[in-house]
Amino acid sequence: MSILFREGVMLAVAPVIAFGVALMFETGYADAFGISHELIDVDLRGMIISAIVVLFAFIPFISCSYFLFHLGTRRERVIRWWAIQLIMVLPMLMSIYVSGFTSYLAYAGLGLALAFGSIAVMNVAWRARKIGWKEAFEKAADSEGIKEFSGQRPASKPPRVWDKLLACIIVLFLFTVLALMIQGVGKGVAKFKSAYPTFTMDGKNYVILSGYGDRFVLGGIKDNSFDGNISVVPKNSEKLINISVKKYDNFYSGNE
Repeated sequence: MSILFREGVMLAVAPVIAFGVALMFETGYADAFGISHELIDVDLRGMIISAIVVLFAFIPFISCSYFLFHLGTRRERVIRWWAIQLIMVLPMLMSIYVSGFTSYLAYAGLGLALAFGSIAVMNVAWRARKIGWKEAFEKAADSEGIKEFSGQRPASKPPRVWDKLLACIIVLFLFTVLALMIQGVGKGVAKFKSAYPTFTMDGKNYVILSGYGDRFVLGGIKDNSFDGNISVVPKNSEKLINISVKKYDNFYSGNE
């Protein structure tokens, strides 16, 4: 009965999660071009595409999170020492997602976090030349104050009201950050996308930025870059003729 209940919950929650991911992704994409949120219309096709793009973009974040928590929960303190080297990498990586993959400051922070971790590893390797790897890692763990787990883990105390409130705040914060990261993926796609369906309407060149429901959202072009002008036309408009896909080397630069 419990298995059926869990499967039922998963089937009920999965579409909600997929819709939320698609909505945040489309919101980020729309924000990059200045498209009104009122035009956003999430359908099944959009949910599938958004989920695939976000999942692919999240591979570095998922990998880093897995190694951090997998190593950080091990009993051996030497293994947990490796987790400490990833503590600053993860938030810097998250900030890159939130920024839409365009913040030089976030990339610099990630570079510094990786540099400090590399220096720590090289320091261990230097010590290992004289005292061996095992002793070198033991000393590194000592310097970080990491203790070995022995026997069973101590039983946790019953949660207090404050503990439950704090847990709710943390969960809400994590969901907010995750939503901003997904939104950042949408912004990144908008900023790095280069190929668009292009056509001429009323003597001016336009690209199709996105399609929502029965409408296309168009972006004006000037000097092969987005000029910041947005137009909306029905998908069955007679003006949509001679459409061809064209690649632009620096399309988004006109909106920066």
